[in-house]
Amino acid sequence: MWNHAARGYLLSQFLSPLTNLRSGRWGLALENHARILIGIVRARRKESRPESP
Repeated sequence: MWNHAARGYLLSQFLSPLTNLRSGRWGLALENHARILIGIVRARRKESRPESP
């Protein structure tokens, strides 16, 4: 998955200040640029955890 956050893929565009010119929730600060990637990682971890008995 990390490979898709590099080399011109869509997720890399959110991380780069050169392509992510958004303001507000998805832009400006580095934390906002990474917000989508962090959300994806958290969701995948949640899905991959086994259910408790």
